[in-house]
Amino acid sequence: MTLLLRAHAVWKCMRFGAVVCVLAFMLAGQSVALPQLLTSGVANVDLVLLLSAVYAPLTVRCFAGEALALEASAQRRLDVADLALFAAIFAPVGVTSGMGAVTGDSAFALDLVRDVAMFAAAALVLFTIAGSNTAAALPVGYVLLIAVLGANSDGSSPWWATLRQPATPAETVAALCLATGGLVIFHRWARHRPHAQVNAADCT
Repeated sequence: MTLLLRAHAVWKCMRFGAVVCVLAFMLAGQSVALPQLLTSGVANVDLVLLLSAVYAPLTVRCFAGEALALEASAQRRLDVADLALFAAIFAPVGVTSGMGAVTGDSAFALDLVRDVAMFAAAALVLFTIAGSNTAAALPVGYVLLIAVLGANSDGSSPWWATLRQPATPAETVAALCLATGGLVIFHRWARHRPHAQVNAADCT
């Protein structure tokens, strides 16, 4: 297990994730005003959402790397290994969202968990389908897209930009289910597909 954690740079990923989560905790409730290209107006974008997008490349970095190509030929099952990686990258999120819930900021806790889970799920699925570069860049591009195009003239968000809206408990649970599904997809296919072995070096 120690070799697994080192090979996937888990401690570095956890430290970086902790920094992102602490920043999100400190900036909870704050937003940045960005111009909306479709409405010619200005709308606020939650900083927690923007920070959470970092978890897409972070997830790819943790799950990919040179170790993935080596593990593809492993004879033993890697269920525990993938669960350990999954738990490691979510540990800072769990601690920080717990702090938010304890201090009475349940809205922040729901937002952070929902957003991070969605980006982690997208990263794992895209990595399996299209490789590491797409998995790291596309979710970040999506956030930038909804930041400048995702507000209607009445201040609401279209269905495809729903992450701009405050999270509900149902959305948070659904996001966690999607993240779990992303892990299953990664475990069943990405570890054994030739393109994953070729693209694994992209994240190092």
